[in-house]
Amino acid sequence: MQTSLIRARFAALGALASGVMPEITGWHGGVHLPITSSNVTREVFGNIPSAVVVAFYCVIAVMLVMTGWLISNR
Repeated sequence: MQTSLIRARFAALGALASGVMPEITGWHGGVHLPITSSNVTREVFGNIPSAVVVAFYCVIAVMLVMTGWLISNR
């Protein structure tokens, strides 16, 4: 019962870390394929303000915690 809530909190922390840390550190790594020597990358959130990206990940984190809470009440 409580394990679902704990797992949801860890998932929310992971979502926050994956969304907020690149905005803080400025690291926006693209996808590099090890098979080729090409430097082609893909920007995930192109031309979207940082505040909107952070708000998106915060909403995802809140939804994960709410889902865990609802499952733990079941």
